[in-house]
Amino acid sequence: GDGLSEQLQELAASDVVSGEGNDAADPTKPHKCPHCGKVYRFLTFLRTHMRTHTGERPFECSVCAKNFASKCNLKVHMRIHTEEKPYRCTVCDRGFKYYNSLKAHMNTHLEEKPFKCSLCPKEFSTDHLLKLHMKTHTGDRAFVCSYCSKAFTQKSILRIHMRTHTGEKPYKCSVCDKDFIVKNHLVHMKIHTGERPFSCSVCSKGYIQKSHLKQHMKTHIGKRLFTCSVCAQNFTTNNKLRLHMTAHTGEKPYGCSLCVKRFTVQGTLKQHMMTHTGEKPFKCDYCSKEFRSQGDLNRHVRTHTGEKPFRCSVCAKNFRVQSDLKRHMKTHTFSCSACAKGFARDRQLKEHMKTHSEDRPFACSFCAKSYSQMGNLRIHMRIHTGERPYRCSVCASDFPQKSSLKRHMSTHTCSAVTMETQV
Repeated sequence: GDGLSEQLQELAASDVVSGEGNDAADPTKPHKCPHCGKVYRFLTFLRTHMRTHTGERPFECSVCAKNFASKCNLKVHMRIHTEEKPYRCTVCDRGFKYYNSLKAHMNTHLEEKPFKCSLCPKEFSTDHLLKLHMKTHTGDRAFVCSYCSKAFTQKSILRIHMRTHTGEKPYKCSVCDKDFIVKNHLVHMKIHTGERPFSCSVCSKGYIQKSHLKQHMKTHIGKRLFTCSVCAQNFTTNNKLRLHMTAHTGEKPYGCSLCVKRFTVQGTLKQHMMTHTGEKPFKCDYCSKEFRSQGDLNRHVRTHTGEKPFRCSVCAKNFRVQSDLKRHMKTHTFSCSACAKGFARDRQLKEHMKTHSEDRPFACSFCAKSYSQMGNLRIHMRIHTGERPYRCSVCASDFPQKSSLKRHMSTHTCSAVTMETQV
């Protein structure tokens, strides 16, 4: 130990005598560690390395008095206290204290999970996550709760568990003031924004969390499914399939007896009939104003309460109705870091990012072209099959995509306006 300290002092002294403290003096000269033989290009790097042998830590944190071997390590440590997050994700704008954390996070956008567990099929985006997972196989649970003796693989998980005993809820929602034990703020905020990113492939029902979707999927097990012959979407009942088919055929079987309007759903017709009868069964308790539907009443009540439950996930602005939030979201664009393409929703960008990853499991049986999503393959297949499932209700023209039909429909709107003008 003393010998190493002397060597370090000699190195420092040689800096003063020879002027080698200036790294630029002789950048090509190698500097060798006398203890382990490691070679460094600059003397300052060797001097920092020598502290791994001497145990010297001259740089002290002014907040918690922890010591570090280099100024750089102290600077990185200070981010724990300052909450500084200099590394920012170009996809979702999330900040990170460390570059390695950002690198690991970027894998979640590309859906890369290169670290595979040798004992089960699970895959992970970082080596650190794999190591933590391995503890579930080895049974290594070193962190024990002093209240109930429950053991955990990580200290951070124990800390969260302890709050179930202490009642501590350090995380508060800025919209409704609800308190939380864990930082699940982003998940909870979806209640206010109305976002439901996890959709059931059988009945299209949306969920805030993936775990809720998994639970819901169990309700479909063993049940007969009704599949659409046009787009292969599944439905739990024949009635739902029949209703869905009207999107392809353009059929509107429910006609109003008082005007020419037609509807795909009977419930929509019933609501429309109230415009003729003047019936408004839903009354406001604040001002006695009446409404045709519960939804219209709910929206109106917010003008009295001031409640704005729909929050923008980008700028935190609140809105009374979901349609206002959707309109506002178009002011924010999420740009792809790979091709600079812009999207109105974060979810749309994430979906698009898959096109840049090499994972394209859905291949065309006609031309071997492959796609990252089944929906895109289905649309592409229509080039080969000649299928055109979307029909215009005005002139009976058929189209391969819904967007093409929508574009076409505007030509009829223009014609109608021209005819009225001529009359």
